[in-house]
Amino acid sequence: MQQDKPAKDQIQQQLARLPLFAALDAEQLAGITAGVHAKPLPKGGTLFHKGDPCRGFYVVLSGQMKLAFRSPQGDEKVVEIISPNQSFGEAVMFLDRPYPVYAEALIDSQLAHIPSGPIFAMLERDHSFARKMLAGLSIRLHG
Repeated sequence: MQQDKPAKDQIQQQLARLPLFAALDAEQLAGITAGVHAKPLPKGGTLFHKGDPCRGFYVVLSGQMKLAFRSPQGDEKVVEIISPNQSFGEAVMFLDRPYPVYAEALIDSQLAHIPSGPIFAMLERDHSFARKMLAGLSIRLHG
């Protein structure tokens, strides 16, 4: 897989367009983006397995991800297909639980990993950030 690694400013611009982060001001968005890591994943690559600890959530910058699990009979059950400019793993991160599914790239993909540490730190110290995140989650839920 040959993909250019996106620059922090490109990632920040993409994150700003997500409902989850759309209400954040520039300083809040920069605080989150500082801890973000770009992660390329080739087609068929596994990002995480069911039961792995959740240390943040992901945004698909390009490509497509499948979230799925295996039934007791061994059949694959697809939960969701995630496309560019969509995020996944937030609920698991906020619940502090392991991933209930595995994530696999359906095509060559570029992801942004948003670690939980900066999110939790900002939630603790900045009440406006907490309200804006709740607003973003509500917008996403209604969308």
